[in-house]
Amino acid sequence: MSRIFYDELLVLDNLAIKLRGVVESREEMEELWAVIDDLVHHRVLEAILDELPREHHEEFLSILADKPHDEQNLVYLSRKIEGVEDKILGVVSELEKELLEELLG
Repeated sequence: MSRIFYDELLVLDNLAIKLRGVVESREEMEELWAVIDDLVHHRVLEAILDELPREHHEEFLSILADKPHDEQNLVYLSRKIEGVEDKILGVVSELEKELLEELLG
């Protein structure tokens, strides 16, 4: 997984524990985490763009393309979106819940 500015907000401990119990190989685990990483990224960006005023989309996406890992991206977003960290945490938590339901179901 590549580093991204919201990495510090990712808490998927329950999912990691569950996956360790059902995955048979290291390769399979890496493949699953790559899919999960993509899902998280798409959901987080969708939530950000839904909240970010349209006039800032191009600027934010340009900043993100140049320095996806830069923690200043979160500072930028916090100036534009009230409670952005909580929104990201909520998206990640909801996705973890959905994935756990899929694994358990």
